[in-house]
Amino acid sequence: MPTDLTIAFAGQAANAKSNVNALVSDFLHLGSPDSEGYFEKPDRWGTLTFYVLAPDETLPLPDGLKHALNTVLSIEDSKIYLLTGKNPGDELARYDAYVDKILSFDDPLSELIDILSEAPRPHLLMNWDEADADDEQLINLAHQHTTIRVADLVQGLTAIVPDIEDEPEEEESPEPEPEERPARRGRNRKQEPEELDEEQEDLDEKPTRPVPEQTPKPAAATLEEEISTAQRAITQSAIAVGDVTVPADLLREVLAVLTAAGVYMSATDTANAAKNLAGDVRHSPLTEELGKQAEALSAALRTEESYEKALKDTAPEKAKRKPAGKAAKVVWDDDAQEWKKAGRGRPRAGARTGFMDAEGNVTED
Repeated sequence: MPTDLTIAFAGQAANAKSNVNALVSDFLHLGSPDSEGYFEKPDRWGTLTFYVLAPDETLPLPDGLKHALNTVLSIEDSKIYLLTGKNPGDELARYDAYVDKILSFDDPLSELIDILSEAPRPHLLMNWDEADADDEQLINLAHQHTTIRVADLVQGLTAIVPDIEDEPEEEESPEPEPEERPARRGRNRKQEPEELDEEQEDLDEKPTRPVPEQTPKPAAATLEEEISTAQRAITQSAIAVGDVTVPADLLREVLAVLTAAGVYMSATDTANAAKNLAGDVRHSPLTEELGKQAEALSAALRTEESYEKALKDTAPEKAKRKPAGKAAKVVWDDDAQEWKKAGRGRPRAGARTGFMDAEGNVTED
């Protein structure tokens, strides 16, 4: 049964267009766009609703949010809303022609969190700037609701977890801690797209803070271990391609190139079919290979498995095109008003001739 999904984009950090497009496409399992650059909504989704937050109504959208908005505008059958302050300036008002509605509030940050807290399957994807006060406030507000999943759109959709609080000292400890370390927010390397294929867990029973280990540890050591683990996960994010390990960020750039090349080749195939008066579009082997490689690479990035395994797993899912067969020479029969297979002799002068493929489509000479 299709699942409803709500995604909000926010944050002031810079973000590359290719990174945003690849991550959002992978997150929603969009596949490849059509010849005009539009994505068909996957059957797994019911209502897709997007919100884009522009807390400063007098400025244009930052590049990261602009790229996210352009990506979701290309998804068919989706709802898109722009949230901003009470008096949107001309730079923001011009988006009214593209989105379903511009929503204006005195406090757009709090209003966005209120909307997400009551929405189905809410996700907040941040172009996170740790030095921006609005970004920090929005993340803190989101963490007050256990139903809202928060992820960093700049760092490969890594989960942004709540601030880590120091554990209380044990009463039996004879010595105080040598120093106090400030708690800070961390990133969790577990990626959100894996959770979309599974049935949503009961979030009311999910703890809002990390569960402490059974063996007591000093608070400073626990915090240091948490930071070290997150740093290792960020630096080691890579995919095995043959005997080489390639950084995931580089593979996302390759995926964007493969997708663009596939769109171009698909459009070329469509144009050639129209020029040849073909009844249907036959994609070239290069077009099909580009689509196969892009799907396999997308699966490898999503599952973090080797590229070869992803290529093998996705191959059976591709529709197998029937062989075209050998084209046959045909001649137009004026009496029967139909194409008939030509004999061995030479057709009479002025007769209409052509070639008929295995599916009955005729390309006339």
